[in-house]
Amino acid sequence: MNKWFFVLLMLGLAVRPAAGLGQENDRGGKMEVTKLHWCPGPGCEQEPQVREALKTADTLIRRLRPKIARKTDISLILRSVGPDGCFRSEIPGAGKLVLTGDAEGLRCGIYALLNHLGIHWFTPAEDPILAESQDAADLQAFTGLHRPDFPYRGLHICGKMHYDDRVASWMSFNRMNRKLTHLPEVAQLGKRLAELGLKPDTTVHAYSLLIPAEKYYRDHPEFFPLVGGKRIDSHAQLCLSNPEMRDCFANELAEQIRTNPDVGVYGICPNDGFGHCECSACMALDRPEDRPKRLVNGRIADFVRNICARMEKKAPGKMLGHYSYSNFSNFMELLDKPPENLLVSVTMFHCYKHGIADPACPENRRHSQRLEHIRSKVKHVYIYDYFSHLMGNLPAPFRRAIHQDFRYYKKLGLDGWLSECSGIASPAWRSQWMNYYLAARLLWDAAPDPDRLLDEICAVRYGRAAGPMKQYWLALDDAAAEMPGCLVKKPDEFPKMFTPEVQAKCSALLAQAERLAPGDPQIGLEQDLHRFRCENYRERDRYRSSLSIPLGPFTENAPRLPVFLVSQSSQLPDPDNDTEVRIFDEGTHLRFLIFARETSMATLKIGERPFSGDCIELFLDDGEDPKLCYHYLLGPTGKVQASACEGPRWNWSWKHNAEIKGELVEGGWRLDIRVPYSDIHAGKSIGCSLIRNRHAGRAWQILGAPAGGAFFKIEQYIRLHRNAAK
Repeated sequence: MNKWFFVLLMLGLAVRPAAGLGQENDRGGKMEVTKLHWCPGPGCEQEPQVREALKTADTLIRRLRPKIARKTDISLILRSVGPDGCFRSEIPGAGKLVLTGDAEGLRCGIYALLNHLGIHWFTPAEDPILAESQDAADLQAFTGLHRPDFPYRGLHICGKMHYDDRVASWMSFNRMNRKLTHLPEVAQLGKRLAELGLKPDTTVHAYSLLIPAEKYYRDHPEFFPLVGGKRIDSHAQLCLSNPEMRDCFANELAEQIRTNPDVGVYGICPNDGFGHCECSACMALDRPEDRPKRLVNGRIADFVRNICARMEKKAPGKMLGHYSYSNFSNFMELLDKPPENLLVSVTMFHCYKHGIADPACPENRRHSQRLEHIRSKVKHVYIYDYFSHLMGNLPAPFRRAIHQDFRYYKKLGLDGWLSECSGIASPAWRSQWMNYYLAARLLWDAAPDPDRLLDEICAVRYGRAAGPMKQYWLALDDAAAEMPGCLVKKPDEFPKMFTPEVQAKCSALLAQAERLAPGDPQIGLEQDLHRFRCENYRERDRYRSSLSIPLGPFTENAPRLPVFLVSQSSQLPDPDNDTEVRIFDEGTHLRFLIFARETSMATLKIGERPFSGDCIELFLDDGEDPKLCYHYLLGPTGKVQASACEGPRWNWSWKHNAEIKGELVEGGWRLDIRVPYSDIHAGKSIGCSLIRNRHAGRAWQILGAPAGGAFFKIEQYIRLHRNAAK
């Protein structure tokens, strides 16, 4: 296979690394130096986000040199004209412009003015650019009261410290104002977030942050969940019915509010995963109809109601945040009178071919019904989206659905929206810049004309090649609209959308754009992505794992099996960090020999618990119960944690008898795993899925088999057939 292709895959197409904001504009022609003079009024320069915005604006204006008709003094008046970024722009006389607002309003006003002057920042993976043919700006068209359509405008930056300064700076420039932040990170990031005007929202998995096992488990194991007859402190929730635990939780939360008073929202959400308490008191809080499905809406509602009431007294005026997610997505139904201090984050794994409110979409119908029901119960609601999840460098033509969705969100009166994203090393900032940029624009103005906005974006970004590049984006939009079924990020959707006909049309349009603007870096980026996608279309079937594998006895030099750990998006392995799998039937045991190649052994992450670092996840089904599977977490040195899982019940008290040996070797790490058949009640065949979590590279990489990993979807497992001769 083409080595160049894999280099692009692993580096996220980072072939044009982003420079600092002070870099010269690639298209900088012969423009006059802009004649602007900033005049901050009293108190402005004491506001961190105003000071930072002025510094950034000064740098960009000097470097990009936008045109303006006359020398203009811009006065800044620190006085609120409305919340959440509102500002007023006035021209009191010739050569004068006045921006009025609170600190957030002035930041938004400064950056909105830069947009009006023709400066746009489409993606943090690149620098801001100036429209190629920008005429001298007419400031009269900029006057008036500017008010955002949504008060909550943010992103959740996944990765180290949940932070990347380029991404956060891009958010600030594009007038966002919230960033999901874990409580321990507030002290470390708080000053910088204040400079960028991004208020922390700690609506994250918070139980272990407020009731940490290190502090409470030894003396108060009863605070932690009873699972499988044992109080557990790993991969666990809390015993929500315990009144003493609630006292401690409320006190810890009050202390966090006292210590970090500038946080926008204080999260009180369960930990990620399951591991909910099985004690009789907790079970009694759940609805009878929910218990067979292991849904915990009742206990969550009771806990949220209690904590919100306590905080209304301990910290009046502070907002508490909670997810509508997983097996507690409908807890709001049980709140007769939803607390005024509750903000609900509604997670959305939805179809991106259709708008959420599109009645023709069978996938989104349930999402719109759920969202409308939540909004009827709760005053403060925002969307938690997953734009880049499972997409990588594949095309993500969500543009039409995004326009429909934000108009719908405004109609419902939602507080706002955020999506997960990653740092600039992620391929998403190359392949999905349009979606994130659109979201930032629509959070401020939810109802622009989609065609005119695409015209504007293409004119600024591609200059003379705007025409064919607009047609290129429309071709991708049409490909999504015309593909059969929905677009819910399944591996088989890409070939249905990116057909040979679509590939040929996009190739022709990109070639036409290149002729009109030779060497343009933004067109070059789309060409690189297009080449990757065409190659991926041809190659992705080569690495399909066999779904039926006969097992033989152990032999020293057995060849690797056709089990390929691949990315869920590209369906390709990492050729330099491949994972070799060999599996044997030893009569009484199932044996796995796994070799994880690793080019970055110096940065291999080995955690106290396997899942906190580089690890293998092994899933095996139960030979007697078709709903039950076993989940092993295996670290490079042989550390293991295991659970028996049935739907949302993850029993980390389950006792396994597997033997695991791990060792670090030159060029990678090895695992030797022997699982007794009796542990899993094995029959003649065993279902299996393997996942590798790789942290040693530039970003968290998840590779799995089959088809990126089946995880808990037992029906999709590889079938391993025991040696019939025995």
